[in-house]
Amino acid sequence: MFQEYNENLHWSDCIASLVVQPEGSKRAIELNPRLIDKQGLDVSQIKRIMLLHEDKIRFMDKMDVLDDVRQLKYYASMIEEIEFYLQGFWGFPQNSDYHRWWNVPKCSCPKMDNEDLYGTPYNVFNEGCIIHGEKRPPVRMEISLSYELA
Repeated sequence: MFQEYNENLHWSDCIASLVVQPEGSKRAIELNPRLIDKQGLDVSQIKRIMLLHEDKIRFMDKMDVLDDVRQLKYYASMIEEIEFYLQGFWGFPQNSDYHRWWNVPKCSCPKMDNEDLYGTPYNVFNEGCIIHGEKRPPVRMEISLSYELA
């Protein structure tokens, strides 16, 4: 997927594909090449973003097969943490108003309402959501991800 990086080369000469799809996963994401150029990202930053997306997809895949509420909340919180790292590596301010937290597996919070409110500090929760509902307060767990912002 990656070729040897040379400062004189454009990132597209070093990265064969911007599609991230971990082996065995049905989920995939493709990075936006125009945004990469606009943000002036280098190969190292792109690789980190791709690895973060791989982890995010793997966590979502794990959530698909889990029923334990505590574990589901744990993986949802890890995905949230990854979203902050992604914002940083893309060169954007780290702001949870721009996370699509309602797209995690097993979340029953209203998708369309939250899409409409995307980018604002307002959210709509489903009280019965096993991950975000008020009847089930979020689990506070220490998360240690080893991603560094350069």
